[in-house]
Amino acid sequence: MAIHSRQKHALLEAYLRVWTQNVAANWGTDSPSLDIFDLFAGTGWCVEREYRKDQWPGTAMISAQQLMQYPTKRKCMLFLNCWAEDDVVRSKNLVALQQRVHTLGFERSNREVRIVSYELSEALRIAVELHSARKQYPNLWILDPYGASDVPWQVIERIAGLVGSYKAKNGKSTSRRPELFINFMTSSLQRNIHNLPMVTSALGCTVPEWKNHLQQVESAGGTFLDALATFYFSQLELVYGRPPFGVKIPGKDGNPVSIVFLAVERDAAWHSVRKESIPHFEQWRLQKYLPRKEWVRTRHKIDRDLPKGLKQAELEDSYQ
Repeated sequence: MAIHSRQKHALLEAYLRVWTQNVAANWGTDSPSLDIFDLFAGTGWCVEREYRKDQWPGTAMISAQQLMQYPTKRKCMLFLNCWAEDDVVRSKNLVALQQRVHTLGFERSNREVRIVSYELSEALRIAVELHSARKQYPNLWILDPYGASDVPWQVIERIAGLVGSYKAKNGKSTSRRPELFINFMTSSLQRNIHNLPMVTSALGCTVPEWKNHLQQVESAGGTFLDALATFYFSQLELVYGRPPFGVKIPGKDGNPVSIVFLAVERDAAWHSVRKESIPHFEQWRLQKYLPRKEWVRTRHKIDRDLPKGLKQAELEDSYQ
């Protein structure tokens, strides 16, 4: 996996700190339940593909680890979908994920894990049924796909439409939408700009709507990336009634690869993300990620100029 992917995983961890630190500090064992649905879980572990020395937990393990720390006495559920087109790869990935979660010791009386391996449509159907059976709010849905075409806008609408009610600490009933963590693959869409069915499916619009929006952005001096970002941003804002958080994920050469959107409805979550999660992530990116990314970028540039088969010396130390 490319080194830049570490950023989206760190952002997810920064968001979940709101639960394991803020909510936990205020409510302790009386904290509300939290269900997490990860529809593109992978193996739960990531290894940097250029030099294979940097390793870090993926979305599945981050979610499991954070839910392990979360002190609520209420039941919490972790739903993980590990899918790959190739049967052999899918089988290996599924076993790896199951072993990692099992080793972590996640499943106990008030923690339930469900690990499946299906295409998105079937995984979503199962996840929605589990959610409907529990009717627990709040809950977080993680959509970290392999490409932009993997998550049609109708999937976003389906999840965001799972509005339910819960009783607050004061006994008052409150409605809430699921919270959404979406890795929006801008690079994939830019490469497939002429594939109109794919672009319109991902954005949730008609071809005339999309072309008109692109023309408006370009006439104002914006880029195709700007058009993608603002359109998706506005789509999420229309659904949630407030702007989502959008964080650009640049590749090792500085060009944006994707944008992570975090859509939340409740006031407390929105302000916590703004005041704590985003600053925590930006500090991590500045202090830990950027130096490491620059090392990989520079070393890769050197290696490209070396005779085939030769590489620079091994990394000195893997950063944490």
